[in-house]
Amino acid sequence: MNLNEFLKLIEEGENQRVEFKPKITSEAAKDAVAFLNTRKGFLLFGISDDGKIIGLKPGTNWKKEIEEKIIQPIYPKPKFVMQPFRIQDKLIVALTLQPNGKIYSYKNVAYVRIGSLSLPLTIDEVITRAAESILIRFDSVPNPDASVKDLSIKKIEEFLRTKSKRRGGPLLKPTKSAMQKLKIIHDESPTNGGLLFFGKNPQKFFPYAKIRLEFFPSTELENPTAKFELEGDLKEQVDRAYKILTDEIPRESYLPEGALQRIERPIFPIPPLREAILNAVIHRNYFIPVEINIFVFKDRIEIRNPGRFPPGTSPEKPIHIPRNPLLASLFYDIGYVERYGIGIELMKKYCAENNYPEPEFIMDEVYTTVIFRRLPPKIKVRELSEEEIKILSLLTKPRSSTELARSIGVSKMTVLRILKKLIKKDLIKKTGSGRRTAYVTKS
Repeated sequence: MNLNEFLKLIEEGENQRVEFKPKITSEAAKDAVAFLNTRKGFLLFGISDDGKIIGLKPGTNWKKEIEEKIIQPIYPKPKFVMQPFRIQDKLIVALTLQPNGKIYSYKNVAYVRIGSLSLPLTIDEVITRAAESILIRFDSVPNPDASVKDLSIKKIEEFLRTKSKRRGGPLLKPTKSAMQKLKIIHDESPTNGGLLFFGKNPQKFFPYAKIRLEFFPSTELENPTAKFELEGDLKEQVDRAYKILTDEIPRESYLPEGALQRIERPIFPIPPLREAILNAVIHRNYFIPVEINIFVFKDRIEIRNPGRFPPGTSPEKPIHIPRNPLLASLFYDIGYVERYGIGIELMKKYCAENNYPEPEFIMDEVYTTVIFRRLPPKIKVRELSEEEIKILSLLTKPRSSTELARSIGVSKMTVLRILKKLIKKDLIKKTGSGRRTAYVTKS
């Protein structure tokens, strides 16, 4: 951080990422922990609460004091950066703290940053954050309230037959040894993953472990035309959701250029939807007691999955870091997942090859939402060139000609020529002017 960046922080005042401290005290460790558990933050020592530069006392051994009073009491030991600055001949020190997916505490209490306050986490919040950071594996934890009698031997037998057929190896019987090897029981208790996958009644133990599927006639979350509450084990939920979507999603008929026969296709991409539902039940955070939501709108489908991407992975960098490795392994064994860590890439590839808009990913404090958009219903695919279809699929949200050129790998002049044609066909509209000019499909 340079001096200009430092001065800008002071100008911002205290907020979600900046805290002023007139001197170095052990109480600042709470704020340091809050930044480490929330987002990158800065403790600025030598500045009063109202933002006045007062400086640290001359002769202050600021390195030693920050280490002893703030860093050492934090568990686990964090990474940090200390930087001194001279302003108006006064010493100011900036302590920069960066989260890394771990949960930090001061005197056995974890804190988070909310606005300009550092507040303690409850036990439930600590557990939820531990699951988000993959410090706790929900599916591997034995459930003390359940017994082996709560597992369906018939489901386990069917699983073992399918696993042997799909992945090779001997056909095992559902013995205690086999169930322990599969990690669906631990000692005498079923694991949470075992109950979710093989339970006779998983909702007895996890009433929120279900899928709520709703259809809406417009683009708004109101007046649903159909509602489905999908319960049972996870495989049953995925199968039912997939069947309902396959049966209920309308299909469009069109004649490809040069073809003699019309073909049909769903208005939404069915295989990527199945992949997204699988991702939701496998990778959701089961410590968050809410169900998975699938909302089918006129122009899009949203799959809302409790939990965020694990630290170190993202939609752009979908590394295989499963939150629930047991569930991932069980779905792999029966062929529902062919390779680990490629689900998102498969979704994007299918959409690109079949001229559907690329799926979008949105994350908030509770949900990861995957959005699948359809091409506007007025579009006749046979009337459009391949480049026009590609551009149209990207314009479900406003984009500039420069962005479009970069996305499809053609010159800006070519993109402008195509955009002009699409405007003439009344399929898109132009918004803004000058550098803010953008293009988007007509609703």
